[in-house]
Amino acid sequence: GVSVDKENADGLTPLYVAVSRGQPLIMAQLINLGANVTSVSTKGDNILHVAAVKSHYHLLSAVFTQLWDKGVIDEDFIDAPNKRGNTPLHLVCSPVHSTATEEESIEFAKWLLDRGADPNKRNINLMTPLYAASLHGMTKIAEYLVNRGAYVDLCDHNRITPFWIACREGSLETASMLRRKGAAVDKE
Repeated sequence: GVSVDKENADGLTPLYVAVSRGQPLIMAQLINLGANVTSVSTKGDNILHVAAVKSHYHLLSAVFTQLWDKGVIDEDFIDAPNKRGNTPLHLVCSPVHSTATEEESIEFAKWLLDRGADPNKRNINLMTPLYAASLHGMTKIAEYLVNRGAYVDLCDHNRITPFWIACREGSLETASMLRRKGAAVDKE
């Protein structure tokens, strides 16, 4: 028979395709047939990375919660970096990768943080999820991250803080919020 984990020409399994297309019923069926939930793509993405990029968390949240409740996925999986060092939380905080509304992004961020995602984890450029949100002027999610323990003054590899990147990108609302939350103005 055919393996439920057989990869296509792009190295993606049927489960990845179901997640990327927001198909919870197909996803559940593949899992019931024994699909490897914890496999990663050639870019190091797991199914949570894919859901973050494709903005399908709202469609798939029930399946993800079942996987968590059954112990199929754990904190390490929730906070796993891909080859660029981005965790699912990094991708949720970056509209370059996601088409979700900011409210949908906060909902997914909450789910990840409630299950052990580190709001201060850095990617290969030392950017945190807060940095990503600040870079893109996502004030609501940036404030949510700070309220959940994100450090406001962590610098990237160029020693630029979330406050300074918000200023550079012209996001006055995000920069003002970060100042209210204690961001230093003399760090760059």
